[in-house]
Amino acid sequence: MRLKTFNNIFRKFVLLLFVFFVLAACENRPEGVLNKEEMADFLTDLHKLEGSLNANLQTNANNQQDIYYYNALFKKHGITQAIFDSSLVFYTENPEKFEDIYLNVIKQLTEHDSIVKKRFYHPIDSAALRKMKTDLWAKTTKYEIKQDTARTQLIFEITNPDLLTHDKYTLSLLQRISPTNTKLKQAIVMRIKYKNGKVDSVYTKVYKDSILRRYSLHLTARRKLRIEKISGSLLFGKSTTTKTNIYIDSVKLIREFDSLAKDSIDKVLKRIENPIKHADSLHIKNKFRLRNIVIQSKKNAPHK
Repeated sequence: MRLKTFNNIFRKFVLLLFVFFVLAACENRPEGVLNKEEMADFLTDLHKLEGSLNANLQTNANNQQDIYYYNALFKKHGITQAIFDSSLVFYTENPEKFEDIYLNVIKQLTEHDSIVKKRFYHPIDSAALRKMKTDLWAKTTKYEIKQDTARTQLIFEITNPDLLTHDKYTLSLLQRISPTNTKLKQAIVMRIKYKNGKVDSVYTKVYKDSILRRYSLHLTARRKLRIEKISGSLLFGKSTTTKTNIYIDSVKLIREFDSLAKDSIDKVLKRIENPIKHADSLHIKNKFRLRNIVIQSKKNAPHK
């Protein structure tokens, strides 16, 4: 009986040992490299950090203050820049593992986005209720370019008669470019073109390190002019002969505007666009107002 029990325990031990070695062999991860779960958690927090900096217009390649934020992120996860770099190189060379990691990252970011939209972090301010937001992007939200090296631009153009001055526009997307595109100088561009031909624009450079990054561009229609169109490019750069490997996802173009001020803004623009007609109308109104004042003063004058 004891021999049988011992044999059963020995078999279980051998089976567990076999499973351990199989799992270790499957991962085949060198020392000093984060596992897939650790890498996914770090990249999720990295995207949250960069999204926060973008939202506050703080992200700048030359901004030394950003270093403190990134160092705090490394400290939170108990790793160093060298460990992250080694992990990034390892998973870049193993695209299937990297794809699994980013599926986990996107899942975590989607759950976080859902919590934010439920106003968990920021309660609704009554003054913000008049602020309206709408997504103007009607095209496909996902692009994948692998072999078409001649295609180095993804241009968009949106026209809408309701676009007004003081509108705020935010273009956001996820983009990943392979390090093989070292000669590819890329940027994301957004422009506001007004009816008189004037243009306001904003752009940001993109990284080529195989990390799926979120980019956000913010632009306000500051001129007191009617807007002809919103245009730009999700992919803007010089042509190259290197192998192209670009992935774009979750494209949005959010317009934020004051719904209650729409009529008053429209009246102001009409005055600016037709100053002579407005002056004539104002002159006629003042003339009738003066005439009424004279008539009223005569009525109220004492009779002699």
